[in-house]
Amino acid sequence: MQPTIRLALAAFAWLATSAANAFLTFDGNPKWGSSAPGSGAVVSWSVMPEGTGVVRSPDSPPYLFEDFWQGSNNLGAVWSQLDANPATGQAIFMSALQAAFATWGAAANIQFVQVADDGSPIGFTGSTAGKVGDIRIGAYGFLPPFDAVAGHTFEPPGGASSLAAYWASTDQRSDFGDVNLNAYAYFSSWPGYVEGQAYAGFPNDIQGLLTHEVGHALGLGHPEDDGLSPGETDSIMYVGPGCCTTIRRTLGADDVAGIQFLYGAAAPVPEPRGAVLFIAGLLGIAVSLRRRTVSAVAR
Repeated sequence: MQPTIRLALAAFAWLATSAANAFLTFDGNPKWGSSAPGSGAVVSWSVMPEGTGVVRSPDSPPYLFEDFWQGSNNLGAVWSQLDANPATGQAIFMSALQAAFATWGAAANIQFVQVADDGSPIGFTGSTAGKVGDIRIGAYGFLPPFDAVAGHTFEPPGGASSLAAYWASTDQRSDFGDVNLNAYAYFSSWPGYVEGQAYAGFPNDIQGLLTHEVGHALGLGHPEDDGLSPGETDSIMYVGPGCCTTIRRTLGADDVAGIQFLYGAAAPVPEPRGAVLFIAGLLGIAVSLRRRTVSAVAR
């Protein structure tokens, strides 16, 4: 295996544009749920079973990257790096993945739901309902010219890129939002490290990397691709110079602005009914005690 930088290549990121904003979205602002920017969504996700293959069609254009993925899904190669015991490594990976979804869900009006994955190959056509999640996570051996990246993620459905147009013409290909890690890369969980703590830069921090990749799956590109604005180097989506010298697992202001532009702000968490009734009960007791006190003084 070879070392890689934490570079996440999202399909057609160079076609992304959001000229009026510092953050970067894909061309046409593709997203889950309603196509209207600022509208919320329910997004399902699943982890591909080991051995999940890839559909390779003879007429597929090169930008689908099918010819650059070797073999079948091998997330075990990632898990074994996170801990000497692969089962523990799998648990670390799942914890990092759940944290990644939770990070974006806390910032925008998106509800994430984990579902089962039946192992259908990447790129199958037809409906994904009841078969796989909207966003699927797997790991494949990347071949040149993509062997130097740690992950690749497809954009969400919709938008105006030629990739989206191709998918629309091929019976709703299922690749939208799929996250594929490079099984040939190095990964680590960096136990004990905290946000902002400096480290050597290798290998990839799995939680930070997955948070970055999920950002792509939701519709965000690399902010530096259209030139940097102030504060964008603090973005989880930034992959320019200096991006890999500190632990970065939380969102920057640019990330929050971008994800809320697409999905709106996170819905407020309602007070639990039990807690409301408990507080109301305490207020009732307090009023009752005050009345008794006043009555006693009056006597």
